[in-house]
Amino acid sequence: MAGIRKRSWKDSKGKIKYCYEITYYINGELKRKSGYKTRQEAQAALPDVTNSFNTNITFKELADEYMEKHCKIHCKKTTYSLYNSYLKVNLVKLKNKRIKDFSLRDFNNLIFEFKTQNLSNKTINNIIIYLKSIFNYAIDNEMISKNPISKIKKLPSEKKKINFLTEDQVLVFLKTAKIVTPDYYVLFYTAIHTGMRRGELLGLEWQDIDFNKNEISINKQWYQSEVSTTKTTNSTRIIKIPNSLTELLREHKRKRKNLSRIVFCNSKGQHLHTWNMTERYFKKVLRKMQEDSRIYTLNLDSLKFHDLRHTYASLMLSKGAPIKFVQEQMGHSSSKVTLDIYNHIMPKESEYARNILENIHKYEQNMSIEN
Repeated sequence: MAGIRKRSWKDSKGKIKYCYEITYYINGELKRKSGYKTRQEAQAALPDVTNSFNTNITFKELADEYMEKHCKIHCKKTTYSLYNSYLKVNLVKLKNKRIKDFSLRDFNNLIFEFKTQNLSNKTINNIIIYLKSIFNYAIDNEMISKNPISKIKKLPSEKKKINFLTEDQVLVFLKTAKIVTPDYYVLFYTAIHTGMRRGELLGLEWQDIDFNKNEISINKQWYQSEVSTTKTTNSTRIIKIPNSLTELLREHKRKRKNLSRIVFCNSKGQHLHTWNMTERYFKKVLRKMQEDSRIYTLNLDSLKFHDLRHTYASLMLSKGAPIKFVQEQMGHSSSKVTLDIYNHIMPKESEYARNILENIHKYEQNMSIEN
């Protein structure tokens, strides 16, 4: 039940002020929306207000409004796309339930179902964040008074095993690529020698390469058939490249002179199709490598294009490159992120750190004996 009333008050100078406000109830709790100069103005706004605060709104209606009025404006296209997939795949069963009827138990049951479906903790945590955002949006717009998922805690982070090519496998991979997919050889070589993400590679333009300084500026990515900003703020960066890659890119540019501003383009000078490049050409190289199973045993199903990025970081760190340098090259938010991902491939550093701890422990034991 909604109504309109006149509200008055005195300002700091004692002068009487007034306005009209709309009053209504949500779950038995009185709400107000004020600031209308006349009763007619408040009366005209009444239908919109009561419709906006309809407590019978379903999750689907709320989610659709959130996606349209919030995500499209405030979220990156990659985030918008991810959230859409959650709605279509993971949250379908919620769509007809009224948002005022959700309880904490509903979401505990939902997370239990996700675990039985073998969803990763990372994916479940992303869905939790998404749901909290949706219901916070409902609170901000006074559709509900409490967030039913606010007490749900994120699941522990899982140590994800990363795949990468060994130094010997890199040589064979590039040699094979040069033979079976010559048009993509420079792309694969660049991926392995820079650690760039796939979208960053496909969005790369000639103006982003400084041949004199041996540097590449990462400032955009190619995602879902259009150029967008980089994945994160830290992803916008300048990376150093070896002379061998600089010369290879220079030759690549000479061969494709005037074809396109895009470094890795198709025969028409347009952006490469992401799926075609990965499934038809990257996997083609791997399949060719697998033919010689006497030397190389690669799991085609587990090795992804993104693992070329892991290959770069793994090789750099195993050769003693400073953590800070690798972090900046990769565009990680901190050195800790880099260490958390690649610590297991740095046995010498880990052993060195362990020895330091052992020495400290022995020193403490000696001091306690002397005292």
